[in-house]
Amino acid sequence: MRLPLSWLKEYLPLNDLSPSRIADTLTLAGIEVEKSEELIPSFDGVVVAKILSVAPHPQADKLRIATVFDGQENLQIVCGAPNCREGMKTALAKIGATLHDPTGKSWKIKKSKLREVESFGMLCSGIELGISQEDDGILDLPQDLAEGTPLAPLYTDHIFDLSLTPNLGHCLSLLGIARELSALLNLPLHKKTAHFQEDQSKQIDKMLTVHVDERQACMRYACRMLTDVAVTSSPHWLKKRIESCGLRSVNNIVDCANYIMLETGQPLHIFDYDTLSEKKILVTTHAPAPSMKGLDDNLYEIPKEALLICDPQHTLACAGIIGSADSAVTEKTQNILIESAYFSSRSIRKTSKELSLRTEASLRFERGTDPAAVVEILNYAAQLIQQTAGGAIVAGLIDCKSSEFPRKELTCRISKVNQLLGAALSKATIIDCLRRLEIHLLKEEGDILHLSIPTYRHDLNAEIDLIEEVARVFGYNQLPKKTPLHVSSPIGHDLNYLFENEMRSKLIEQELQECLTCNLISPLLAGITLEHPSSAQIAVLHPRSVDQSILRSSLLPGLLQMIKGNLDRQVKSISAFEVGRVHYKEKERYKEELSAAIILTGKRSPYYWQPKPDNVDFFDLKGRIENLLFSLGISELTFEPSHLHPLHPWRQARIKKGEMQLGVLGALHPSTLRLLDIDQPVFFAELHLPALALLKRKNYKALPICAYPSSERDWTLTVPETLPIALISQLIDELNSPLLESIELLDLYKSEQIGKDRKNVTFRLSYRDTQKTIEMDAVEKEHAMITRTVAEKLFTIK
Repeated sequence: MRLPLSWLKEYLPLNDLSPSRIADTLTLAGIEVEKSEELIPSFDGVVVAKILSVAPHPQADKLRIATVFDGQENLQIVCGAPNCREGMKTALAKIGATLHDPTGKSWKIKKSKLREVESFGMLCSGIELGISQEDDGILDLPQDLAEGTPLAPLYTDHIFDLSLTPNLGHCLSLLGIARELSALLNLPLHKKTAHFQEDQSKQIDKMLTVHVDERQACMRYACRMLTDVAVTSSPHWLKKRIESCGLRSVNNIVDCANYIMLETGQPLHIFDYDTLSEKKILVTTHAPAPSMKGLDDNLYEIPKEALLICDPQHTLACAGIIGSADSAVTEKTQNILIESAYFSSRSIRKTSKELSLRTEASLRFERGTDPAAVVEILNYAAQLIQQTAGGAIVAGLIDCKSSEFPRKELTCRISKVNQLLGAALSKATIIDCLRRLEIHLLKEEGDILHLSIPTYRHDLNAEIDLIEEVARVFGYNQLPKKTPLHVSSPIGHDLNYLFENEMRSKLIEQELQECLTCNLISPLLAGITLEHPSSAQIAVLHPRSVDQSILRSSLLPGLLQMIKGNLDRQVKSISAFEVGRVHYKEKERYKEELSAAIILTGKRSPYYWQPKPDNVDFFDLKGRIENLLFSLGISELTFEPSHLHPLHPWRQARIKKGEMQLGVLGALHPSTLRLLDIDQPVFFAELHLPALALLKRKNYKALPICAYPSSERDWTLTVPETLPIALISQLIDELNSPLLESIELLDLYKSEQIGKDRKNVTFRLSYRDTQKTIEMDAVEKEHAMITRTVAEKLFTIK
């Protein structure tokens, strides 16, 4: 939820407090401020000006010549806006002013000539200044602004972006946050009341009938009417407020309803009164038609038992969620009906889920609104609409309610407050903390306080809730801090959780960046499966969208989407990993398994002029896997050819330890990459963490470093190009040489001189005697034996 500081100051005297102090106060009280940013307009040199006269352009029908006063002098401006009129206050970019286009490029206003008529500046629209989303002509500023007033300070504001937990429904409004700050900072709260004159010549009960059939789902339903309203674009101040909170301006009527929802937390709905059949409103679960076209132009199938607002022939709205396009306010609307209601949060939540639609209104009804304020806010709405759209307020209102809404009463023990908070707060301090939250003291009985709870606080239902409120208002940082007694849990650590965290740390050590992708993927991406057939896929019963309808059976689809997103933003070199769960079906059983994946693409190192970095390849991926498994104490690995269709047929392998498969790796097939329009090679590996956990070395034994030096010999041999290097290493290992310490692949070389289908392989063999300094003759003898024996075996294999 976005909250402008300028609007908040209308309720509280906050001029002496910095935005950071306000943000810290809210966050420490449990209302997280995710982002706090200052909005500073990008333009400079723009002032308020008054249009003194407007004349047609002699050579252009769509242009006008305006004479404007900027507080110092009269200026001639050529303007093409259709709303340019005499007496209007608007934004004037004077010669030398700086504006920015949508791409961020700046440009200065200069003296110009349009169709042979000189123009000494520019009259600006909200889009041209970057302060509005709608292009409806030049800015129409309030008449009380003085000519020559710089415009930039008027549009400078501070925006708090709040993240609210579900129990904080009473904070989903400007008034709710103002109440919290009033209590936390002990500041007086200014409340607004409605004052207006009713048109006594018309009575609402003679113009409208309301029947509420579902009293449990709709506990209060109130209406007011206005006649002869003028539906136009919103005034400048209203549009500015709506857009600063992240909503789009529609028209003055709809914007008033949204404004009041943002300010008070009470969603409203406005109907075109003239479209109502038989001038009746029915609050029911029986729909006149099976579907409804919403205000967003989408067709919705009405769920069974959904609470609806209807007339005898049409569905006017899904209560508390979305209205029908048939009864929407348009430019032709003259008479309107304002709805303010209190709906059951369970009913709204159920219908919202069945429609797969969540709106600003449904969000507030789901978390609970204030039943006692329904009529008060309805009156405020009628006043505001009359101020912005004119018209007359019809005398009287309709208020259908199932019962009264008295304040809840709870008790709280002083001793219990201090016991749980570990403090010694006085009775007066506790009562004052609760008073600030509009929780009234009814009476005292010794240690027990009898308290009256506001009707908008649906989250206060027990003594422990009141104790938490005392702690919030008093301040968590003010509570005394005591050294806690240590109590050890008899429950041991979860080994799977520890191993998962260990894998993350080891993958980060491999210079990989962690990614988190969604468990739900689309059917198209689900086809990119490595080891599980399509029959093993698990479909979601009630998906919110087709793109999130299948549980992933591999980490590959999500990481490919990540690669695509980065490539689209010109990030072409990525080395990343993910540790997450995959899901598949094996016969009739559903299984969930923890996996780790590595994905590489682009350059293997940052750009450097000399030498220039090379592209990653299959062996970069293989090397990282070998390093990872070596760090877990897993050795003697084998890499066997595999045949997985998403991978390149000649660049893929299964990773095995004996007969146990640990994972797969390879280069992605070009056809797989084309599905996501990826135009560069991508290398991927996926490991089964349960298998790695079983093989992980549990104990390590440290050995002293050998005091005797080693001796190295290089060996180059020519072999067929298709011969696996691992086979040569395996043949050397099978000799069990007592002096051979390690084998290292030093080089691979191919050329026409060697042969078309042949390659040179160079190994470095290290020899060491752990008991004494090794002699050269012993090294030469052992090396000759190894090379001769392996060469003979390779010859027989050929």
